[in-house]
Amino acid sequence: MVRLETRPPNIEGKGEVTQRDLVKNSLRMRPDRIIVGEVRGGEVLDMFQAMNTGHDGSLSTVHANSPRDALMRLETLVALTGLNIPGTFIKKYISSALNVILHLSEWWMAVESCQPSGDYRHGRDIITMQEIFSFEQNRPR
Repeated sequence: MVRLETRPPNIEGKGEVTQRDLVKNSLRMRPDRIIVGEVRGGEVLDMFQAMNTGHDGSLSTVHANSPRDALMRLETLVALTGLNIPGTFIKKYISSALNVILHLSEWWMAVESCQPSGDYRHGRDIITMQEIFSFEQNRPR
């Protein structure tokens, strides 16, 4: 296991190490798995590249209110990389990279898990999700 950490630029504006740099460099180390604490920017695209090129079991977190919102957030983060990637391609890439989306509550309790897959028939370009598990709390009346 190798732990890598980001670093802000020094007072002269040099020496910054971004999360995207760390994901790219970790791929050069030929890891079995890559675990990223939270994706918030362009590193999401590099994470998907890792997941789509044989780094099965890789893991990352993203903040969202539901699994569907997590997918929208991931699409938005890829779009914010500045690369002109068509939306259909982004959705195919995401659905190919992700095996499971696990939604945790604010108390780190599993609330829902879903398996994303793409539906690209007849010009549809949506990511469908099959619910695997859902926790519903019955409140006393």
